[in-house]
Amino acid sequence: MSHRGSNKYHHLNHAIRSKQLFDRLQSTKYIFWLAIIGFYLALHVVDALLSDRNQVARNHKSRFQLIRAHLKHVSENFRADYKTLFNLAYDARYEATSYLIFGEQELEQIKQILDDTFIPILLRESKNAGIRIN
Repeated sequence: MSHRGSNKYHHLNHAIRSKQLFDRLQSTKYIFWLAIIGFYLALHVVDALLSDRNQVARNHKSRFQLIRAHLKHVSENFRADYKTLFNLAYDARYEATSYLIFGEQELEQIKQILDDTFIPILLRESKNAGIRIN
C-alpha cells in the first residue's frame, strides 16, 4: 500500500506544512495566527500518532479522550502541552481582542511547547515514515 493512502502520511504532511508556515511567519506582528498554526501542527501530530493505534478523532472532545486513553505515555506533559495550544488557538479564534492579548510571551510559550514536545515527534515520525522535511 502506498504511503499516500495512509492517514498517518496525510497528517504528518499537514504537520510539516504547518511547521514550515509557522517558521516563515514568526516575524509577523499577528502572533494570534501563530497560535492557530502551532495548534494545528500539534493536532496533526496527535492524529498521526492516533492513526498508528487505529484511532480517529471525530472532534476536539474525542481527541482529548483518545489522547488520555492512548497517548499518555508519549511524554509527561504531552496532554497538558496540547491543551495549552488548544486554549491559545481557541482564544486567538474566538476572542474579539485576541490581537491585543497575544505578545512575545505567548509566542515564546508556543515555540517552547512545539520545540519541546511536538516537533521532535514530528521529525521522528516523518523519518520513520520515509518523509523528507525540507
